[in-house]
Amino acid sequence: MLAPDAVADREAPVRVAELAANEVPQAQKPIYLNTLSAAFYRAGRFQEAISRLEDGIRQRGGGNSVQDWSFLALAHHRLGHDVDTHSWLKRIRAHRPSERTQDFWDELEIRLLRREAESVIVYDPAFPSDPFARN
Repeated sequence: MLAPDAVADREAPVRVAELAANEVPQAQKPIYLNTLSAAFYRAGRFQEAISRLEDGIRQRGGGNSVQDWSFLALAHHRLGHDVDTHSWLKRIRAHRPSERTQDFWDELEIRLLRREAESVIVYDPAFPSDPFARN
């Protein structure tokens, strides 16, 4: 779920993630809800992505991750929720990477999601959203 348009059938990962989230023990459910949320986001089901992320955060007693923040920022942006979008983006930007070797893959994922969020959310007049559009 790290890249947009990674699969032809966007609903296929949703179906697999739903099955997994429904079958996992309650203690592990927040992790699976994060994956399900990413699948919902990639399928264009933005409100469902937000709802599942919020469910996972509640089940962790309010704990969340930078990956959660990234999909929350992206989904809120797609729904036009500017205040929420920029609040989550600010948190992403404040994240300081871990230097522990065991966190390498998490930090790589975070870096990829941060770049995606910034490229989708932040307006850059030097690089328009459609660089091939005719003026």
